[in-house]
Amino acid sequence: MSSLRPVGGVFFGHLGDRFGRKKALLVSLCLSSISPFILGILPTYNHIGIVAPICLLICRLFQGFCSGGELSGASVFLEEHSAENKVAFSASLLRSVGFFGVAFGTIVAYLSTLPLMPHWGWRIPFLVGALLTIVLYFVRLKYMVETSSFQKIEKSGKVVSFPLAEILKNSKSRLACAIALTVYASTAYYMSTIYVGSVLKTAFNLQNYQIMAINTGFVLFLAFTTPFFGLWADRVGLRNFLLKSLWWNILLAYPLFWLMKNHFSLKNFIFFQAVFGLLCASFYAPFVGLLPKLFRVEERYSGVALSITLVQAVLGGLTPLISALLVFLTGDKAAPALFLIGGAMVAILGIKKVEDLFPEAKTRSIFKTGDADQGVSILSVSNDQYKHFPQVRSKVI
Repeated sequence: MSSLRPVGGVFFGHLGDRFGRKKALLVSLCLSSISPFILGILPTYNHIGIVAPICLLICRLFQGFCSGGELSGASVFLEEHSAENKVAFSASLLRSVGFFGVAFGTIVAYLSTLPLMPHWGWRIPFLVGALLTIVLYFVRLKYMVETSSFQKIEKSGKVVSFPLAEILKNSKSRLACAIALTVYASTAYYMSTIYVGSVLKTAFNLQNYQIMAINTGFVLFLAFTTPFFGLWADRVGLRNFLLKSLWWNILLAYPLFWLMKNHFSLKNFIFFQAVFGLLCASFYAPFVGLLPKLFRVEERYSGVALSITLVQAVLGGLTPLISALLVFLTGDKAAPALFLIGGAMVAILGIKKVEDLFPEAKTRSIFKTGDADQGVSILSVSNDQYKHFPQVRSKVI
């Protein structure tokens, strides 16, 4: 599924930078309703033979393509609509809504597999997903307003014909920073969900409904706690909070995995998953808020989409594989923590590169707003300091 995400990221990024954030998000959502609907009505192998798995594969690939523009587009849209002292909180709400969506999907999947459901019950989640996508499309169509940032460059004639080419020509360093930050975000996410989830399934011999219940509780826990990290990040500044989050992840990663290795029990596993999830969530919120700031307005959607989808396509499959391989090669069940620490170090290097590109990000004493030519805005201004600089508040990227 993730193999076509970078292609989708490039496609929807181009639409978003050429024709507007709203249009790109509408197109991605409209196309997203096609695959689940087809999967919900797709005949089985007994009815149409080899065509069934081929259609299934195509639908899954198309889902990956469509998802390539959603998270990146939503993060850009929210960042450009948010006040400077609420960027991380807005981004955290985006992640929180995503967690609620995962929990809702898990609950629907669980209900669809109950013994009392008919044999075609597995189709229900796909049909429900298609229906909700269509409803959300019309909600976006009616209530979504194009960002003032895009309207500004559109009126001034600064819209770039090929934003991706512009990035690869003039903004390679910005793209490298974004990719470095995304490396840790993706490593932490896929390790805390796919790899840790596989450990839960194989180690405790639980039934599927028990695993779904634990995972649903875990995701809901993250959904409720993530916004608090966004508020906190806005108080101390995005750059400062990100660095603190990364160092805490580095310090606690191996001890957490060591606990699981030496005191393995379901109770300790749930504790491990909760603490590990909080550490990861502390990075998600400010990360999604910071990423759009690294790019100029005219190339922002493309830059964010490419960095997110490219890393997701690589690490989505490799993170669980590398984690399991490290355990096999070293014989140490805590070895995946080393991979996580490596990803965190890459992200720290990315932040250091941000400081080289945007010197105003290094200190809390410099207050510089971004514009279409600069990109980064206030990376280290706290909420309290922000109140005393009305000239800063009046300029939103």
